[in-house]
Amino acid sequence: MNKIKEKVQVKFSIEAIGEQEEFIRWPTNCEEKESNIIKYIEAIEHEGKETTIEISSCIQSLTLTSINNVKYFVEKLQARFPEKNIIHSKQPVSARDIASAMHSVNEYLEFCKKLYTERIYKHIELSQKYSKKETKKQVLYYLDFAKLQNIDFAKTFPVYWKYHKKYVE
Repeated sequence: MNKIKEKVQVKFSIEAIGEQEEFIRWPTNCEEKESNIIKYIEAIEHEGKETTIEISSCIQSLTLTSINNVKYFVEKLQARFPEKNIIHSKQPVSARDIASAMHSVNEYLEFCKKLYTERIYKHIELSQKYSKKETKKQVLYYLDFAKLQNIDFAKTFPVYWKYHKKYVE
C-alpha cells in the first residue's frame, strides 16, 4: 500500500524590494514584510511533510526592472535555509500590463531580452501593439498614486520613468 505524503505549500507575494515594493503594495513596510517572511520560514515545521515555500512575483509594468532584486532575496533565503524548498515563481499579470511598460522602445526590449525567459519576452514583444493613449493613462495613474503616497515616482522607478515620461510631458 502506498503512503500518502502530506504536502504543504506556503506562498508569499513580493513584486519588488524596498521603496518599489512599498509603492506597489502600499502601505507595506518592506523591512517588516521581509522580517515576517523570515520568521515564518523559521517557524515552518516540515517533518514528514513535503513543504514548498513559494515567493511569487507578478510581472507588470513597474516590476520588470526590479524582479531580479526579488530573485536575489529568494537566493539569500535559499542559502539561509538550505533544508527548505524555497522557490521563486514569476507570472505576468497580463500581456497588456507588460506591453504598457515597453511601448515601442527597442532599447528597452533588448534590455529585457537579456533578463527574462523566452516565454516572458514573448509577452513583452506585444508592446509594439499597445496604444499610446492607454500608456499615458497608466503613467498618470502611477503619478497620482505617488502623490497620494508622497513619494518621488521618478526616483523610485527610474528606468520606468526614463521610458515613460514622454507620455505626460
